[in-house]
Amino acid sequence: MPELIKHIDAIARACGRDVLMIAPDRSVAPTEAQRLWRRSLERQELIDWLDANAIDWEPSGWPPKDGCMESYQGGIYIDLPYDPFEPLCAALGEYVKEDAQGILKWPGIRLYLCSLEWAQQFAHHDEPGYWTEQEEGNEAN
Repeated sequence: MPELIKHIDAIARACGRDVLMIAPDRSVAPTEAQRLWRRSLERQELIDWLDANAIDWEPSGWPPKDGCMESYQGGIYIDLPYDPFEPLCAALGEYVKEDAQGILKWPGIRLYLCSLEWAQQFAHHDEPGYWTEQEEGNEAN
């Protein structure tokens, strides 16, 4: 059965705030570890940690480029407002062992803070008929 995966920008707009996402690093060419992240034991351990700490999460993907869809890469939206002084947020940072450059303990995986301002540039995806038009455009190609 297909799984409906929300795009991180839509989640930010729905929440009305900046949101956190852990996903493969998009600034570099994909590595084998990044391609395997979706089904990796490390990702499952992260999910288990989130569950054990009562932090809601859900699969999430990047906003599509107009006229182009990408396959799901294993991104995880973490339903935790970003506040480095909030104990649970600090615990997440400690668990993933993020350093000053945003590098996590898993090679090629990053913790992203996706701002609401950034997400607003994709608000046209929420307009009625947008996804139908995209689907029809893909079928024509």
